[in-house]
Amino acid sequence: MEKFKIKEVVTVSVATYKAKWRTLILISLLSSVISVSVDATGIVAKTMAFSPIKDGVFVAFIVLTIVSIYFTSRLSVALIIASKTSDDLGASAAYGRAKPVTWRYIGFAILFGLMLIIPMVLVIIGMQFGGLFSILWSIRGLLVVIGSIYSIYIITVFRFSVFAAVLYPHESRVFAYSKNLVKGNFMKVFFIMLIPLIVTLPILAISLIFKVNQASALIQIGASLLEAIPTVLIAPFSTLLALETMKRLEDEVMPKVLSESESESEHKSQVDDY
Repeated sequence: MEKFKIKEVVTVSVATYKAKWRTLILISLLSSVISVSVDATGIVAKTMAFSPIKDGVFVAFIVLTIVSIYFTSRLSVALIIASKTSDDLGASAAYGRAKPVTWRYIGFAILFGLMLIIPMVLVIIGMQFGGLFSILWSIRGLLVVIGSIYSIYIITVFRFSVFAAVLYPHESRVFAYSKNLVKGNFMKVFFIMLIPLIVTLPILAISLIFKVNQASALIQIGASLLEAIPTVLIAPFSTLLALETMKRLEDEVMPKVLSESESESEHKSQVDDY
């Protein structure tokens, strides 16, 4: 079977985006509204002077953060469902269908995040805590490189795990499933994954600068809004790219898996007959 091409994945994803843009952008917009609201509450709590009001705002921020995890996750699942379905599914219907698998999505997303702890710790130690640990610059640089490469590997290899968790609710080995799909196609999956990031990176960098430099609360909230604009537009496209890549990898890889499985069954049958 002919291997899939990146250009074809992008072309099909763009066509699907054009056909479903109202539903996809609405779902993405709702998710961004929740995220920006939580972020704004945190910024206000951080920049306020010490007072009982600040304590109340901080408690509200913690509660909103916890609650928002469910609703933003459910909207992410709805985005996957609306992107994948062949019929003209509205945002409300997609959100309703997302309910049964939302907690499953959250669980696998948490596991995916836990995989990144070790490489991220290596990067943080290399970049921030060299003086504390008295580490030579060369060793710090090596830690950053190792941590970054390991992070890229995990993110790319297990890219489709959360999508599989949603699309195949009875499949428990979603990480192994994703790894099998990416095997032999690592660089293609990596480059496709970079496409949305390249588009949003400049705006994300500007937003981060304002937040790191401890600008006023109003400016930081404005930076969050600026960051949300490309996210609303790019998140559906990123989801479509991932789903189209996953579909083509399944078409390419699954026949091989089935063929190998049949060969093993035939071999076992021959051994049993002998």
